[in-house]
Amino acid sequence: MSTAPARMRINRLTYRGPERKPVIVEFGDGLNIVWGASNHGKSFMLQTIDFMLGKRDPLDMLGEGSGLDQCMLWLTFSDGSKLTLQRAVAGGAIETAAGHLDEIVSGANEYQKLNAKHDERKANFSTFLLDRFGFRRAKLLKNERANKSSFSLRLLFRYAYINEDQIFSKASVAISEGRQPTAEDKSLLKFLVTGVDGSAVAEVPTGGELKAAKNAKLEVLQELLSETQSRIDGSWTDEELEKEMDAAEAERDGAEALVREHQEAIDAARASLVSSSNQVRETEANAADLRAMVVRFNELRSTLVSDTARLAGLEEGGFLLRKFSVMNCPLCGADPEYHHHDHELGMLEAQQSAAEVEIKKITAELSELDTAIARANLEVSEYENEIAKLRPTVETKRATFRELQGDDRGVRARFVEATETLRSLQREFDRRVQADRLEGRIEKLNETKVPGRPKAEDADPSLSTTEAHEIAKVVKRVLVAWGYPGVDTVIFDLKAHDLIIDGKERKQNGKGVRAILHSAFKVAILIYCHEQGRPHPGFLLLDTPLRAYREPEKSDTPEDREGDAELVKAGIADRFYAHLNELREVGQFIVVENNDPPNDLASTIKQIHYDGGQGLL
Repeated sequence: MSTAPARMRINRLTYRGPERKPVIVEFGDGLNIVWGASNHGKSFMLQTIDFMLGKRDPLDMLGEGSGLDQCMLWLTFSDGSKLTLQRAVAGGAIETAAGHLDEIVSGANEYQKLNAKHDERKANFSTFLLDRFGFRRAKLLKNERANKSSFSLRLLFRYAYINEDQIFSKASVAISEGRQPTAEDKSLLKFLVTGVDGSAVAEVPTGGELKAAKNAKLEVLQELLSETQSRIDGSWTDEELEKEMDAAEAERDGAEALVREHQEAIDAARASLVSSSNQVRETEANAADLRAMVVRFNELRSTLVSDTARLAGLEEGGFLLRKFSVMNCPLCGADPEYHHHDHELGMLEAQQSAAEVEIKKITAELSELDTAIARANLEVSEYENEIAKLRPTVETKRATFRELQGDDRGVRARFVEATETLRSLQREFDRRVQADRLEGRIEKLNETKVPGRPKAEDADPSLSTTEAHEIAKVVKRVLVAWGYPGVDTVIFDLKAHDLIIDGKERKQNGKGVRAILHSAFKVAILIYCHEQGRPHPGFLLLDTPLRAYREPEKSDTPEDREGDAELVKAGIADRFYAHLNELREVGQFIVVENNDPPNDLASTIKQIHYDGGQGLL
């Protein structure tokens, strides 16, 4: 733990009444001895502290307490904080306020009015004080079925207050009542010394609940069986059904193979149709390209023919001009040598020659162009013939493809029908298997025996052997410090949850020995928690732990008197008080005794004495 748990000290107990002088009892931080004659209110003092720390029953006020209707308790924690508690003698809520106050009013510092009943869902005195001590919310196992109870202040107080009946009892030191330790008693001790509670243990139902659950399961299974059997076709035996399933499976497999084959044929027909269609489109595209080229060639031819005609006209004109240059003038009849215009006949001759050359060139080109046009027209004709041959093939393939597509529905319908037939037979088979399984479960459940006392796994809340040994070692230290005779071996018996000293069970001893051993155990738990850094209230109220040192009672057995005599001889009283006084840094002790304490007690021990004439109230 990161910080030391808080310890608590009881500083003052006050009884108040509207017309009575307050009765105040002051306590010291270490050992307090309240002693004196019987019937003087000593045990009642411890009962009052128990009441102020959350006991729900009203305080059974002594006759001398007439007129006292309220109690107050001053507390101090190890962190230095102070707290005042106030409660009506009749019981009810507990008022708290910070500091040490003579009276708590609603306006007091950090005032709270808390219900004494433990409740983890809302604020109450139990969780308030447990939080101050450093305890977490915990669940204790109540029984072998792992039912749980909430860890509360009242449960914790079993290790802070041991009354006279408990201290003498032959019952386990780890219980508050009854004869045998319960799962809750064991779980409380384990949680206190280890911090492990029962939260992680899964709860199991009671035998009656298990039986009811079994009957409910049987009823549900029987209903399911009846429903399943009502849906079984009784016209078939199991053997006939298996044969039908085999035949249906064969039919389904054959139909599935046919579907695959038909699909492959469709895929092949589609591929062939696509290939032929693509070939037609490609051929048509080539023919179209050639037609376009022929058109362009014809346009070019027209241009060349036009150019040839133009050049021929130029050539003819030049010829006429040259001829006229050596003839009489057609207008006036003058001889050539008398003509007045120079027609540059030399240039006309050159132009005429150039036109003749160009005409020859164009004529050659026209011849080549005509050849190309004829070849292109021939190729177009070939393409058209090829297309004419391909179209019927495409149509035939398209018809085949469509026919296969038309047949596909019937092929697949056969497969679906065969599959559904097989599924129907399979469902019938499954119903029979389910009916057999349900009958088996019903038979097995009927044979299952419901335990009369079911136990949860890991439901034993006992300490481990190692933990019990560690506690026993601390008990031995305490007993040695007290001078208990013998005490060679100390065992904490996990079965009885009690001490065995030198091979002798605690319950086999007399009252005085039982009281000493019970006190030693509770003191040892306080020491162990302190040394291990575990939370603990930090105080211990012991009612007559030294019973051996008073006058024997008539009801005492010889065993009681013998054991008490051994304790007296050992001088335990002196060492008992001295040891508790040495533990003042560990815890506070308030011890009630009838007998006089030793005369040489340390001055640090607080003594509260009531003689024959004066009692508590």
